[in-house]
Amino acid sequence: MHFIARSVLAIAAAVAIGSADAETIVLDYTAGGGSTTTFASAINTEFGLTLATVDGSPATSFTVAPGDIIDATITFTPAASLAIPSNAAYTVADLLLQGTGFDGTGTGTSNGSASVTLGGNPAGGAGEFQYQSCTTSNQLCDGGIGITGGTAVNFSFDTYTTQFTVSTLDSSVNITSGIFQVYTAIAAVPEPQTYALMAVGLGMLWLVAVRRRKGSASMRFVRAA
Repeated sequence: MHFIARSVLAIAAAVAIGSADAETIVLDYTAGGGSTTTFASAINTEFGLTLATVDGSPATSFTVAPGDIIDATITFTPAASLAIPSNAAYTVADLLLQGTGFDGTGTGTSNGSASVTLGGNPAGGAGEFQYQSCTTSNQLCDGGIGITGGTAVNFSFDTYTTQFTVSTLDSSVNITSGIFQVYTAIAAVPEPQTYALMAVGLGMLWLVAVRRRKGSASMRFVRAA
């Protein structure tokens, strides 16, 4: 009984120590114009980030340990402008932090919220940003925000703020660079061959229906005779 009680106390103490070791790291990034790459199935826009301060002091890198909380703000100068086409399946925007010391396993986790200061972006429906989860490896990802597709959306924003908990690292890593990424997946459009096959299929169904009607008419004629 005493052994169980001591074990429980030891576990509680370990948890308390782990919680006490966790830090909130406040980051300020600046971003310039983005670089957009268009593929047949996606549009990818990346903004390179410059780290301005860590916890209010100038810095070029910082260390993150398991359990730490990242509280980051990105300021875009000039404001970022993006156009999402109506045939977009979805759009996801997120912060990616990269560096050294990763063990190759999934290291992205989100446990907080992300928000964007937008101008001209409609609220609700296909134009509404909603918080998403994130899975990645060899980098940290905040989970970001997403827009469902179906409606063309043009918007701009000058800041991006996010807070998330790092809970999938096995050990500390050194973050040396960051990227703000906007990924738009384009809905697949049927190729001409697909339309041709659909037309052939519909034609065959029409012929089958015609033959059935003729067969039914013949049967009625025989019975009547």
